[in-house]
Amino acid sequence: TAADPRDLKDWGIEFKYATFTRRLKTPLSYFFEEGPINSWAMRKADRVVVPAHFLIEKSKRMYKLKRDPVFLPYIENVAKGSVKKAKKPTVCYVARLDRRKRPLIYLELAKKFPEVTFLVAGVSEEPKRHQMLEDKAAESPNIKMLGIVNKFDGKIFKEVYDKAWININTAAREGLPLTFTEAA
Repeated sequence: TAADPRDLKDWGIEFKYATFTRRLKTPLSYFFEEGPINSWAMRKADRVVVPAHFLIEKSKRMYKLKRDPVFLPYIENVAKGSVKKAKKPTVCYVARLDRRKRPLIYLELAKKFPEVTFLVAGVSEEPKRHQMLEDKAAESPNIKMLGIVNKFDGKIFKEVYDKAWININTAAREGLPLTFTEAA
């Protein structure tokens, strides 16, 4: 499965927004994720699949595949019945709160719309960064920091998407934002 094939431009974005620790790991990650061994394995595979149509050509080019990868969408449980949106305009952000995801853009947007509720589901890998984001969010009473919301445990995860009128992704780069599939 080529869920998030990253070419050199994508790796540049990863490096630009990476934490110090992730920057140290980037060359090794690149080697194992997009290097010659992975490319060879992709070419030898019986079938290569991608979760989005726009990844077909990219994967074919990157891995020098002889035939197009097959589209195989992410499978999500679709709730039965109607969805009850919040009465008050509500926006949600579901992601790691790391640099590449650029959560500060979302928090700044919340300041411009004090009458709208802004939900944030996620945490940062870096405790100091997470604390800085928590402090920034505390400046706006319309921001609710939810922390980690487990997709497979409890109803909060579903409620975040159900209540939200808008789902926002501010990442500098994404393969296919799974949050949009989950929200749909």
